[in-house]
Amino acid sequence: MKNRIALIMLFLGFANIALSQTSIGFKNPENIQSLLSYRLPTWGYSTFIISTSGEVKNDDAKYSNDATNQRFHSNLNFDPIFVAYNESDNSITSLSARLSTNFRYRRSKTDPPASEDRKYRMFNNYLDLSGKLNRYYHKDAFFSGELGIHSRYEDTNTEYLTSSNTSNQVSRRNILDLRIGTGIGRVRDVTPMVRTLRFQERFAAIQNIPPFNDTQLQFLAHEIAKRSGYERVYDRSDKYFWKSLFEGIGVESTLSPYEIYYLSDIFKENVGVRLEGWDISGGVTWNYSNDELDRRLGGYGQIRWYKNLNLNHQIGVHVLGSLFNPLSDQTSIEYLGGINLILSYLWVISDRVLWRSDYLAYLDYTKYKEETRHPSSYKRESLMQGLNSDISYYIEDNLRFFIKANVALSRQEVFYSKYQTDRFALSFGVTFIVDRKLK
Repeated sequence: MKNRIALIMLFLGFANIALSQTSIGFKNPENIQSLLSYRLPTWGYSTFIISTSGEVKNDDAKYSNDATNQRFHSNLNFDPIFVAYNESDNSITSLSARLSTNFRYRRSKTDPPASEDRKYRMFNNYLDLSGKLNRYYHKDAFFSGELGIHSRYEDTNTEYLTSSNTSNQVSRRNILDLRIGTGIGRVRDVTPMVRTLRFQERFAAIQNIPPFNDTQLQFLAHEIAKRSGYERVYDRSDKYFWKSLFEGIGVESTLSPYEIYYLSDIFKENVGVRLEGWDISGGVTWNYSNDELDRRLGGYGQIRWYKNLNLNHQIGVHVLGSLFNPLSDQTSIEYLGGINLILSYLWVISDRVLWRSDYLAYLDYTKYKEETRHPSSYKRESLMQGLNSDISYYIEDNLRFFIKANVALSRQEVFYSKYQTDRFALSFGVTFIVDRKLK
């Protein structure tokens, strides 16, 4: 009990220190109208990349008992990747394809007292295809679908030169995941608008111009939302990003490089991932594998609700439930499912300090068939709860501080036995740079 009281006092004391620091944080954190009116931009990108890589390495080791070990490694990789992404306030679609081919050769030779000489040849081939669609078809009603195809081929050959024996192992695994659902409501990622409002305050500090109007704010938020697209498409992404941004708001950029750097610092501020809105959804999932025991059919349902009380505080609730039935008659499982609950709280104490707390609870339940060798009461269930809280504190280039606390409670019933575990963990760190020089 004393430890918990001390921890609470430490958090409160730290918050007071943070609030006393000079900050150019939100001047009017209660005004969230721009955040509520933010809509996702209409944009997209696609990239197709072919990359190859290789490595050759040789290791020689000598031990105190005069034994020596020599290892030679080589590998060659071939990785073509295609990614396409399109986003608007009415739909989000993504498609990705990746083929990864890897060939490895290794030889390991050990001299007396334990002589051994081996050759390894490994060939791996991975294919991953995935597509996602989330589309609103009537006001706040939406359809969601996900399709994933994963193929794995691994061929490993081992040759024991000392004993003239060889072994070869080949494994193939094909997986098809399909998820289809529908729901109502909207949860938007409004982090770009939060960063836009910080951009406006920083811009006003270096330029004497009137505040941006709502049209300019929405455009700024759209460009900030698309920043990851600039980074994926262009090598010199900042050049195109800032040019498009200033032209879009109708402001002639006469800023110095230092002032641009000052504005770009908004991407490093601790504002967290900011969500707004609610939705309720549910659907069916189907999992197919060449391993019959892994084939399943089930359903899911989830509820999400996030609210920004102001520009500094956000609360959220996320509940996800699932139930699956194995499709194989060979398995002893009748059905399995679980419920996952997350309660989150985020507090931007200042532009350099962020406090995040989450309460997590997960209930997992497995029911076995009555005709198996186990009685009908044979089941497996577990309830795990946890409270995570962390504060990150950054003051310019001299001091960094973080503290994290985790409390976990677990209650499980397996077969006819019950047991519980309790855990409390506290981690912290301080980095203080006394002096630094660049010559």
